[in-house]
Amino acid sequence: MTAKNEFNENMKDRKKEISDFLNVPPVEKQQLPKENLTKKEKIIAKFLLLGKCRSEIATVLDVSENTVKTHTKNVFRKTNAKNQKNFMIMYFAD
Repeated sequence: MTAKNEFNENMKDRKKEISDFLNVPPVEKQQLPKENLTKKEKIIAKFLLLGKCRSEIATVLDVSENTVKTHTKNVFRKTNAKNQKNFMIMYFAD
């Protein structure tokens, strides 16, 4: 397989993963605060709720880890979460 073909296959996989992810139904227990989060922050929040780390999110969205870190900090600040574990607990706890 040539490098170009390999790159195209990786891009197809990445686009499918993003497409599949964005079709995930909304969080059932408690909705994300829609009025406060930007579109990118909502996408990052969904990945965080799936337990994805910054590097995984950056790879799938094809952005730098610093960009993901910035959006993650904003999500935590706007939702009053201390970290990813706390954020997940807030939305999945009974």
